Amino acid sequence: MKSNTVNMLASYIDALRPIIYINHFDFHVIDEAIAKVGEAAKCVEFNNALGLVDFQTKSPMRECNLEGFLRLTMDDGFENETFIVLKDVHGELNDPKIIALLKKIAENNLYNDNYHETIIIVSEITVIPRELENYITIFDIPLPTVEEIRELIYDFIDDLNINVEEDVISEIALSFKGLNEFQIKQILNLAYQDGGSIDKNDKLLILREKEQFIKKSGMLEIVNFTETIDDIGGLENLKKWLTRKAKVFASLDKAIKFGVDVPKGIMIIGMPGCGKSLTAKATASLFEIPLVRLDVGRLLGKYVGESEDNMRRALKLSEAISPCVLWIDEIEKAFAGVGGEGGGKFETKAQ
Repeated sequence: MKSNTVNMLASYIDALRPIIYINHFDFHVIDEAIAKVGEAAKCVEFNNALGLVDFQTKSPMRECNLEGFLRLTMDDGFENETFIVLKDVHGELNDPKIIALLKKIAENNLYNDNYHETIIIVSEITVIPRELENYITIFDIPLPTVEEIRELIYDFIDDLNINVEEDVISEIALSFKGLNEFQIKQILNLAYQDGGSIDKNDKLLILREKEQFIKKSGMLEIVNFTETIDDIGGLENLKKWLTRKAKVFASLDKAIKFGVDVPKGIMIIGMPGCGKSLTAKATASLFEIPLVRLDVGRLLGKYVGESEDNMRRALKLSEAISPCVLWIDEIEKAFAGVGGEGGGKFETKAQ
């Protein structure tokens, strides 16, 4: 956990944010951050399987449900600065009794000078009851930057005492963009165990691992293709532009250093059969990266805000598996009032 993330968490607690909702899957990483912030505080943890557990050792201390846990610990804030750590309790956040207890603790923290108790909810699924909306602060753990990824790679090769060329580090650091620290370390271990070294060939391994995210999501699909740029009839200006950008993309780390414009996106609008889908496949072939299809129709939900949330998750996922060609299909479905049977599509690339 980077120091700036720990400092931000500490600043939220110091600012009397009563409920901090951390959207993350790796409890170990979050525990390390909480331990650093709360060195002088009492930490009490709730686990749905074990009830009250020791925050340090994770040993069960008392079997209880969430309501019983909150009633048991809600007065601890009068005696000590206390962190209440609730893990994967999103399924119980619509219970009126749980909402009332959380609200009571939050109000004590805000309005009672003799009370210091912060609730930290850790879950990969975000559920915010309307009654608690004004008390909750969402805390997203930022993904590592390219420079931070390079530091992780340096730490890894130093620990193993192996030599890796600087150009290789730069290239695979870009390939790791969009992954979290846990995933990067897992893939580095896999790459080393596979060949006993880290080299340019491991870029393919990184892409294969990223494909796992797509298969699990259900919102995106990997498209297999055999088409090339030569299969496109006409569109000479587009083909020339793509060919130029493919050369830039082949040495993207060097291009960025020299300030060269990196490839962005393309919008192609036309009647069915004019080559929109073919262009997306040919672009992925030319750039030698995966083609990922996003059908806007899959994102549309029946509940208010569900479609927007699905879109955010899909874009975040596409960022995680980049570099790829992101083919956004049937974009007109996203706009209310736009109908018809047309085959207009939006195809773009996500770096």
